[in-house]
Formats: sequence, structure tokens, C-alpha cells
Amino acid sequence: MLPDEYLELALKTSVIDWTDKEQRKIAPLGLLGELGSLATVLKRGIRDSSSYEGYDEHLKEELGDLLWYLVIISCSRGEKLQSWPIPKETRDLFHHLLAVEESVTELMVNDTRSSKASSSTAANIHHAFQELANMVNAVGLTMASVAVASSKKIRSHWLEDAERPAARYDQNFPEYERLPRKFEVNFLELKHQDQGLPNELIISIDGMHLGDRLTDNNHEIDGYRYHDIFHLSAACCLGWSPVFRRMLKKKRKSDARIDEVEDGARAAILEEAIVGQIFAYSRTKNYLENIKRVDADLIKLIQSLVQGYEVESAEPWEWQDYILKAMGIFREVRNGFTGKISFDAEQRSIEITKS
Repeated sequence: MLPDEYLELALKTSVIDWTDKEQRKIAPLGLLGELGSLATVLKRGIRDSSSYEGYDEHLKEELGDLLWYLVIISCSRGEKLQSWPIPKETRDLFHHLLAVEESVTELMVNDTRSSKASSSTAANIHHAFQELANMVNAVGLTMASVAVASSKKIRSHWLEDAERPAARYDQNFPEYERLPRKFEVNFLELKHQDQGLPNELIISIDGMHLGDRLTDNNHEIDGYRYHDIFHLSAACCLGWSPVFRRMLKKKRKSDARIDEVEDGARAAILEEAIVGQIFAYSRTKNYLENIKRVDADLIKLIQSLVQGYEVESAEPWEWQDYILKAMGIFREVRNGFTGKISFDAEQRSIEITKS
């Protein structure tokens, strides 16, 4: 992969306003943060040795993140690579890491003095690229291979295709064992404050009640009685929800193995655990109001949990799309709601209609 090809892809995922003096600091600070992450990987590699599973993969990922930041920084300063730097020397990894850090720090110092690029800026950028190339070479990789790996991450995390229909994991099963692609769910809030009792929620689809009457099951009224929205949204945005499948009695019993593994109790518990993780994460962030990106660590955790299940094929952006849409609906209804919510897995769309 050539620098121009990688730059084009990197710029599609950069939302930095380079005309804003404060925002210009985002990329250099981000690069310094990635250097810290790389240092953590190297530390674990030394400390844990052969017991550190995934060391090579994590190392390549962190180098790719460094490359992303360095490429957009260089472009913003009017410096574009024509070709990847040729490694000049291979020294201790820490030497190259510290050399990159020194160049970026100097770049930030220059930025505080002037917003215009200078010969010193160009020198710092080229030096950082050279040291990154040396570092990449020291671990037996090439800049091109790191760029290819990074481009795959960029596409899977940030280049969304939200208009693409959700997955059809059950398309080869009978109609009566498939999750619905379009459905409306009615919500009825029963208020009992005057009796000193918690409010209850009744959910139904086509006149059939789904599950039991729900309360928050918490000393604090936090709207968790509406958490089934996450299962309904998972069916809509991911084409997957063992819990919703159970509610509808749509388990794939025609295939005993699928019924046991994909639609069984363990899969349902796994989905509940994922919803719990999302809920806990969101509570500390005002339920993701005005947030457009979910922390990559949360998505990585979810992906690690679903390994071995059919939904492991869902890309990071799909999990993000699901989380943000589900939480958006949850914010609207958490304080009490009677009405219907329409779900469309073909469009990955969720619409709310209040009574």
C-alpha cells in the first residue's frame, strides 16, 4: 500500500478542524497517547513473555495507530510522503519510540509559537516518520504491511455502511424460526407512584405480551425496566438476539446444534451480559447523549465475548451503530413511555411513536 492510498483513507476518518488552534493539538496528543499504548504492549511483552497471547497482533495495531496520526499530522502541515521511508538503522525499540516522542513534542512546541509550517516542522515530521520506519523494521514488519493492517481497522471501525441490511443468520431456516425483519413493539407504562410501588412496563408485539411485567429492580429509578430495547435493537441492527428469539419462540429447533449453542441459555446470558456492560458504560456518560463515538475498548470487549458465536462476524462499526441507536431510544423512553417503537432490520432504522 502506497502512502497516497493510505492518506486518502486516513483523511476520510479524521474530523479534526485544522483551522482551530486547540483542535490542532488533538492529533499530536493522540499520537503521544498511542506511544504510551505501544509502550504498554512492549512492557507486557517483556513481563509476560510467551504467555502474552496476541502480542504480534497488538504490536502491529499500535504501530498502525501511530502511522494514522503521523500521516494526518504531516498532511495538515503540508508534508506528504511520496514513498515510505527506508529503514536506516535498527536500534533498541525504546530508542526509536523515544525518538518519535521527541519529534512530536518538538512539533507541538513549534505549533504554540506559530500556526504556520516551518522548516523545523518539516524536519520533525520527517524524523518521526524515519524513526517509525526504523521501529517497524526492528520488529520484522514493513511500513506497507502496517499500513495495510491499519487500513483494515479503519474500514471496519469507521467507514460505516449503516444502510446495508442487518445480517440474516437465520435465512436458511424455516420462516417460523426466523427473527422478524420489520416489527412494531407496543409499550404500556403502568404508574403506581400513588401506591408507593415502582412503575411497571408491559411490552407486546402483535397483541402478544413479551416476558413479564418489568420494573427497574434497583433502589435508584434509572429506567432499566426498558432494557429490552437493547434486545429489540440488536435484532434490528445486528440481526441477532437470542433473548428476543426466545421471547418470540423463534428458536431454531430444526437444527439441534444451533438450537443448543446459538439460541441456548448461554447465548442468552451472554447477550444480557453485553447489555449490562453497555448500560454500565453509558450511565457514567449521561447515557451517551451528544456522543457520536463509542470507546474502542468497549467494542473490543464485546467482540471478545462473542467469539465463537455467529455474531462474531459483526464489524466494530455495527456494534457502535447498535449501541448508539439503542441508547438514543432508551434516553427518550427511560422516564416513562406509552406508545410504539418500529424496527426495520432492512434499513437498520428505529422509530418511536408516543401515544
